[in-house]
Amino acid sequence: LTTEVQVGAGKAMRCLDTTDFGPISLRNEFLHASFAGMDVTYLLIGERYLHLPKASLAVRSVEGGIEISTDVFTRQVTLEMDGVTGAVFEDDFFDMLPGQTRTIAVINSAGGSQMKISALNADPLKIQI
Repeated sequence: LTTEVQVGAGKAMRCLDTTDFGPISLRNEFLHASFAGMDVTYLLIGERYLHLPKASLAVRSVEGGIEISTDVFTRQVTLEMDGVTGAVFEDDFFDMLPGQTRTIAVINSAGGSQMKISALNADPLKIQI
């Protein structure tokens, strides 16, 4: 469901009534919002209580970084360079929505050439960059 909202500065308002959705499954559902170019995911229950489906990550090397896609909600995608420390990425430790594709720049590879991509609910992948 997508809802366009306009709220004045310093104001608050109820933006969405979820009654029509029926009962909410705290362990299987989450809220996601986009505002001013920023995305926010809100888990309805503590992470350790979530029932996360197994995610299938797809990763490919692109100019200056990598492209990651997923089939289901993917929690805490982490990036690291294999065998080195000090690598810097445009983003790290992020969630991905079902069907989402993200391109992440490698700002400093710290001399590494192989990258490991993992998540709480996905098997780790390695890719040459």
